[in-house]
Amino acid sequence: MKPLFYLLLLTIVTWQRDADACSCISAHPQRHFCKSDYVLKVRIRSKETLNNDVVHQTPYLMSYAVKVQKIYKLSNYKGNVTEIRTPSSSAMCGLPDFTVNEKYLVTGRFLNGKAHINLCNYWVKWSELSVLEKKTIKKYKNYCNHGCQIEQCWNHNGCQPASGACYVPKWHYASDCYDRHGICTQRKNGKCRWMENNAFRTCSRKRKEEYYREP
Repeated sequence: MKPLFYLLLLTIVTWQRDADACSCISAHPQRHFCKSDYVLKVRIRSKETLNNDVVHQTPYLMSYAVKVQKIYKLSNYKGNVTEIRTPSSSAMCGLPDFTVNEKYLVTGRFLNGKAHINLCNYWVKWSELSVLEKKTIKKYKNYCNHGCQIEQCWNHNGCQPASGACYVPKWHYASDCYDRHGICTQRKNGKCRWMENNAFRTCSRKRKEEYYREP
């Protein structure tokens, strides 16, 4: 059995353990981009806990002071984003472990005029994104206004093609290439398909070489 399977299994088990009571459905970065109110590159300036439970004196929210370095998307909001809030516990789907002075790509929603993020949103350290991934993120905004859905496929024999969906073959050796570089687009005939750009093809070719090189 390929080591890739063990890595995937370990990732799922670790995620379940860390998430505790929080449960999230995995989604493609493009879907996060299109569904989110904001997509930003930020630097974490500081963090503090907000004491919202006045009865039990329990910190409920974590507040991150941020410096926005790049705006990819900002919907239904006027002004500058200077703070992002999240539940203080991962059991409540919070992200209490952002590192001060670290740069992140973050997505989330606006609630009562405040930017919020949780474990079910998409976020990643900026340093962990390749140059090609950063270019892919810029293109997402051009493909949000169509009816295509992005679904996951765990069937080794493939999933039944659907005109309104792009499938991510999670069992495939190049599965992460779809997440990192794939862009779901709608053709003129209304059918949805993956745009296999140079970044995607390069990633897929590399994964194929690694897969067949493994003993």
